[in-house]
Amino acid sequence: MKTLIVTGGIGSGKSEVCRILEAMGYPVYNADSRMKALYDTDPRLIPAIEKALGGSFRTAEGRLDRKALAEVIFSDGEKLRALEMTVHPYLFADFRNWAAANGSEAVVLESAIICSSPCPDKPEGKILLVDAPESLRLERACRRDGASPRSIRDRMAAQRLEDIHPDEVIINDGNLADLGKKVRTVMETIFND
Repeated sequence: MKTLIVTGGIGSGKSEVCRILEAMGYPVYNADSRMKALYDTDPRLIPAIEKALGGSFRTAEGRLDRKALAEVIFSDGEKLRALEMTVHPYLFADFRNWAAANGSEAVVLESAIICSSPCPDKPEGKILLVDAPESLRLERACRRDGASPRSIRDRMAAQRLEDIHPDEVIINDGNLADLGKKVRTVMETIFND
């Protein structure tokens, strides 16, 4: 089975690219939404996170306090790495199970962080980097998340884009029609080797 990893920084347009790929018939696994689901469904994760980071990250209801977790990991690179080493094995196992059950010739893994993951057992495949000018990424992310420019810049700084060595790059600085053309062009050749 072939895997296309769609990655890029916050606000680059990864999700738009994946919507286009899904419309083209490619099954898409969104790592961010699946990780959130795993936080809520896998009882091993919260205790493992608390052990790795040395603190409590639970709401009054016993769920993961994502806001408290984000405040810690986006201000401390070592804590972010510890979190990734703790949760990525669960995520990557979930992806592999999903891909195996999918039965498709090619699947898409949407993930902003997979290329910089310290986990040695990360999925492999062709890498498509989605990028855009930083000012446009900042504007998109602030509008989408209702967040301040400072908090988005903190998240941008935490993403290690220099770790990405893509097979293809799409610059998403136009409209959706332009983006669709770019995606179709890349998909004509990306698995031909």
